[in-house]
Amino acid sequence: EKEYSKRINKERLVDIQKGIHNYIIAGRRYLRTSYTAKQLAADIGTNTRYLSAAIRKKYDCNYADLVNKMRIEDAKRMLSDKNCTLNIDDIAFSCGFGNRQTFYSAFEKFVGEKPKDYRRRFLDEEDGVIIFD
Repeated sequence: EKEYSKRINKERLVDIQKGIHNYIIAGRRYLRTSYTAKQLAADIGTNTRYLSAAIRKKYDCNYADLVNKMRIEDAKRMLSDKNCTLNIDDIAFSCGFGNRQTFYSAFEKFVGEKPKDYRRRFLDEEDGVIIFD
């Protein structure tokens, strides 16, 4: 990856980063469980090594962490929404996680607490809201 970071010119780097933004963030492809770095690279017109280098330079993480960060931000919005009646597992799946364990691990990694605890901080029984586990 470092080798490719040195080889990529600034103009191409910016183009790849724009593609990442357009496909992953604006296009919300991070919600697709099976959307891979290889598919993103093909969509942008680059290879996975340049893609990885561009992600590292722009977002200071790898592809999996970038996608999971976006998914966790969606999950946080849903978990803190008093009108959301989905249980935690349904939130995980609607945010693009393929299984419960991956969601819980990513949530704790990026937020520092369990989804259930995060939700409880926003929703409590005093407000008449039922906590869904």
